[in-house]
Amino acid sequence: MVHLNRNKSALSKTSKIFIKDSSKLKLFICGNAFSKQIEIKKLLTKLGFQSKNIFHGPRDLGKFKKINNSSFDMAIIDLRKKIYSDLINLDRIANKTPTIVISDILNSDIDDQIVECGVYASLSSRELSEINLSRIIKHMIARKRYENTIFNKINVDELSNLFNLRAFNKKLDCFFKEAELHNLRFALIYLDINNFKLINDSYGHITGDFIIQEISKRLKSCIRKEDICARVGGDEFACLIKDLQNYKNLDKIIQRINRSIELPIHYEKKIHFISLSVGKSIYPDQAKSTHHLLDLADREMYKMKNLGPKVIKAA
Repeated sequence: MVHLNRNKSALSKTSKIFIKDSSKLKLFICGNAFSKQIEIKKLLTKLGFQSKNIFHGPRDLGKFKKINNSSFDMAIIDLRKKIYSDLINLDRIANKTPTIVISDILNSDIDDQIVECGVYASLSSRELSEINLSRIIKHMIARKRYENTIFNKINVDELSNLFNLRAFNKKLDCFFKEAELHNLRFALIYLDINNFKLINDSYGHITGDFIIQEISKRLKSCIRKEDICARVGGDEFACLIKDLQNYKNLDKIIQRINRSIELPIHYEKKIHFISLSVGKSIYPDQAKSTHHLLDLADREMYKMKNLGPKVIKAA
């Protein structure tokens, strides 16, 4: 529980709470009055935040789209003297980014709505001080770090540091729903390491693990930030390519992946040359369900694999 000090004058140098790594954090402030945003910014700079990492947004929360891609570490929404229609958009921010709300309206219904939006904490003008803000932010960072640890245990493959099969399936469902809703095209790429069992049998599982890690890094470097890369099996990977504009783009991505993977991997004074079998499918051009999408990519991948490990099919 975060205990707030309601007396602004009670702050002293000894009571100030240090916020670790605050200079690296990116923060978004949105409010009706720019002067209020400047007031908040001054408090934040005292706590170690860098001015270049503090961004100001428009009055209308619905118009600020940058916050929707979770590019900020936290947000402060100033609802003092605001029209409370902004609460409609508040949950879209709080669900993506840890959020603090500043509000002076003494209304239990409004307070309930703010809590239901997923806001971490709410402050009044009287409570808005350096010590209170630092306490809340410190607790927010700790909670977010804990949540990220839990998320990674559930959704991230420990060896490759990519999404696991469970997370991939959830992301695929999200991609499908978004594409269906907004009439978008996306692609699925299946990838399988050729002769990986032979590598493990010949050089041991430690070498095999290193190769998995190296291939994972290379795969991730070949796709955009908004795309998804996952390890879905022992030697199998999958990529989701969001908002695919045309087929040629997909061909280029696969060619880039092949070129990257075929570069030699150096480990324990040995050089390993790796190749992949690749399958792909596109929604909605080739498949109109996730099941069909997966099946098409899987069949194409195994068809390529059956041609032989040394055959590299042009994308």
